Amino acid sequence: DLARRLLMEVLPGIPDSFVEELQRKSGLSDLPVVDVDTPPKKAAAIFNDLGIVAIQGALSEDVLDPLRCKSVSVMEDIVRCDPEGRGSRGPKRYSFGGSSSTGSQLHHPEWAALVDVPVVTAVLDEIWGSKEYACHTAGGDFCLAGAPGHQNLHADAWFPGCNEWERAPRIAVNYLVEDQTPFNGPLRLCPGTQHQPFQRAPSVAKESAESLLSTMCPLPAGTALVRDLRTWHGGTPNLSRAHRAMPNAEFTSPEMLSLLRPDDMPKCLPHELWQQMSDRGKHLARFIKAAEGETLDVSVDFDLELGGSLAQRFFDASEPAPLFAACRGALMPAKEIGSSRGMT
Repeated sequence: DLARRLLMEVLPGIPDSFVEELQRKSGLSDLPVVDVDTPPKKAAAIFNDLGIVAIQGALSEDVLDPLRCKSVSVMEDIVRCDPEGRGSRGPKRYSFGGSSSTGSQLHHPEWAALVDVPVVTAVLDEIWGSKEYACHTAGGDFCLAGAPGHQNLHADAWFPGCNEWERAPRIAVNYLVEDQTPFNGPLRLCPGTQHQPFQRAPSVAKESAESLLSTMCPLPAGTALVRDLRTWHGGTPNLSRAHRAMPNAEFTSPEMLSLLRPDDMPKCLPHELWQQMSDRGKHLARFIKAAEGETLDVSVDFDLELGGSLAQRFFDASEPAPLFAACRGALMPAKEIGSSRGMT
């Protein structure tokens, strides 16, 4: 039954009562979810209001299955370079793009397929009222089984005054390659905060229970999370026995492109993969394709020092929020608990 399956999914040592409570209480009270048959205009209206909209069924199985397999392979390559699990976005947490020498994973066909997902592209067209936006990278994030902490609420790609823009300067479209549950590190998010400076976000210790439990779950694999990068969000502990990957593609608005030098964007998409794209995909990736005949030098390369002070100050995620105290023993062996408190 459901209760037994949930108990088998989580790490040993997490009390049954906590599992049952989290199952009951976790998840936004009114998940902003649409499906592939929802008119793009309606999905765009939800996004513009809340800074997030989830599109169920966005990825077909012929795209989802290879992406899931490639995500596992890429995670293994990255983790092999960090055997202690120090992480670059908090302990046991990583950026896919931030772990690549190109700043992207677009050298993989499975990621390149995310540049033009028709049902998502139609929604982006409505959000920006234009087709002249562009993909600037594709990466995403992942957390390992047992990732112990809540990240600080933060905004991505923030710059002074961006919260005053009516439309999103940049959008990330994350894809769930596994069902998202309360236990496998779901994204927590504060809808409607895209116009508020993220510096006003409360610390983890001061977050309300409602905020800590405002996670994008339950949602099935294949769902696209279309997210205004200004919207406050943060990672949550991965209480499950499996790693959680969330690949993405990211896009820059026409308005922001007009303020940049888009031709200077890093070239992270091999020309041969660009040639295989749809006409729309080629246009979206026009600024990031490598020149014909150019070979990209690709390797695992972390943009932030593993376990470094910058990651600790900005993301933290070193331990669970007080609300999750019942999980500390399972997530943080005695040695790690001592270390997080500065003990020797």
